[in-house]
Amino acid sequence: MNVFKTPIITILTVLVVFGTLFTSCDNDDVELRGPTLAGTWVKISVRNELFTNGALTSFNTEYIEKLDTTTFIFKDDKTFLESNTLDSMETTVDSGSYTIDGNKISAVYDGNPEAQEFDFVFSGNLLSVIFTNAYTEENGDQIKHVITAIYRRQ
Repeated sequence: MNVFKTPIITILTVLVVFGTLFTSCDNDDVELRGPTLAGTWVKISVRNELFTNGALTSFNTEYIEKLDTTTFIFKDDKTFLESNTLDSMETTVDSGSYTIDGNKISAVYDGNPEAQEFDFVFSGNLLSVIFTNAYTEENGDQIKHVITAIYRRQ
């Protein structure tokens, strides 16, 4: 009988080891996908850059005061809420849906079928949202206006 105990113990040990190695936790998938947009984000600053014919002609950074706030709540179901408060008095709330393709977010506000598309970058608990508008003036100057809004995850 001693002869059968060794192979059975060995087989059971091998099964336990392989079972442990090949099972997965839900958290593993989250780490592989990287940071998620889902959550509450509060705007902390806005940087404006204006380029004329490729040369930087204007630059300024605004830091958001506590009286004026913009908050986005992105949900896992691909919907969002945007709340804007001016001078701690009037708050407006808009909602919509969003999709992500690489480093681009496409947002569609409820009641407005036209999608707004912008680039984004994660850096720790910060989210940079980059809006770019390029056009040619009547005099032929190539203008590019880049607005980068920085949000902090709450």
